Amino acid sequence: MKNLLLLVITFFSFQLINAQEQTSQLQDTIYDFKEVDIKPEYPGGVEAFYKFIAKNFKAPEEEGLNGKIITTFVIETDGSISDIKVLQDIGYGSGAEVFKVLEMSKKWIPAKLNDVPVRVLYQFPITIRSAEKYPKKSKQ
Repeated sequence: MKNLLLLVITFFSFQLINAQEQTSQLQDTIYDFKEVDIKPEYPGGVEAFYKFIAKNFKAPEEEGLNGKIITTFVIETDGSISDIKVLQDIGYGSGAEVFKVLEMSKKWIPAKLNDVPVRVLYQFPITIRSAEKYPKKSKQ
């Protein structure tokens, strides 16, 4: 009887350890946005994220500056942002500004795969269009 009880306890211990290892592997891997069951979400949705960026991002004051800044970052299992990278920059400190603003971000609602929170790589473009300064035409 003791041997049977010991065998049952050993079996369940191995099952528990295996389940914990699988969960840990899911949480350590960085997934593509398209691979997860539930996408990460900024509190209030994507529109709220765009408003946050628009409110906090200070575009360089260079006349005629137009272009796209492309960044990637990892949304962690706790919703925080890490591993911010600027893949494409338009210069004049714009990449550093994006980095600064993303570090100020609220925590996201993390992505899930098989009902387990997972890390996700998120790509985010910011388009800069400066207002052109044209001389006003005088009415004659």
